[in-house]
Amino acid sequence: WFFALVMVLYVLDLGRLEPMEGAQFVTELRLCHTEDCAASDLQALPFYSAIGFGAARDSINLQADLVLPDGAEGLQAVYFPRFTDTMDLTINGERIFDHTWPQRMFNIPLLVPIPEALLEGGAERLEITIYGTSSEGMDLHPFYFGPEAVLAPAHAARFFAGPGLARFALGMMAVLAATLLLAWSFRPRDKEYLWLGLACVVIMPTLVLYGFGRPLTGYTFWTMITALSPAIYALFLLLFLRSLL
Repeated sequence: WFFALVMVLYVLDLGRLEPMEGAQFVTELRLCHTEDCAASDLQALPFYSAIGFGAARDSINLQADLVLPDGAEGLQAVYFPRFTDTMDLTINGERIFDHTWPQRMFNIPLLVPIPEALLEGGAERLEITIYGTSSEGMDLHPFYFGPEAVLAPAHAARFFAGPGLARFALGMMAVLAATLLLAWSFRPRDKEYLWLGLACVVIMPTLVLYGFGRPLTGYTFWTMITALSPAIYALFLLLFLRSLL
């Protein structure tokens, strides 16, 4: 059933990015080779950086020219559905978003309103600095520029389907873990309560990662914890099923 579910999600491709009526769909920009972007190459999106070694923080500079859609009214915004890990955003020389490091926003869509006073009314210069780790690389997928009223529903839907569900699951796991382990303390011979309760506990670091992106320890140790968490979770589930036989 798990394989069938994965295949259905793959075929449906629920996370695909498509043009949105009333907003500019940015699918290419400039990849800067110098900090001031005096030397650059045209880069199609999605963009993936090279993978390196070690846990050192790395960064990449990009620039895009944004054009206000015809008839656009009200507050404007930029909407980034997918990127890794965090970024600085500057429009026409003014900073509109500061990176959130060490928080990793790989599962958190970003909607940034742009004050009207910062827009020049023609081609708007957007400077993007992406931050990430060499060992995991950085990426940027197509993004949108347009009225916040147009972009906000798409942002809300993706936020619910990504970090929103992870945060809900984290709360559920915490309640279930407390309930099951309390039940086991009164009935220590019934190991099924113990195994299922421990399964709920060990999956919580992964849910914290996908729900908030903020590490609770240093990068290396936190990466090891979140990598092992699903495997240990599966082990405790198998022990729970075995205890029922």
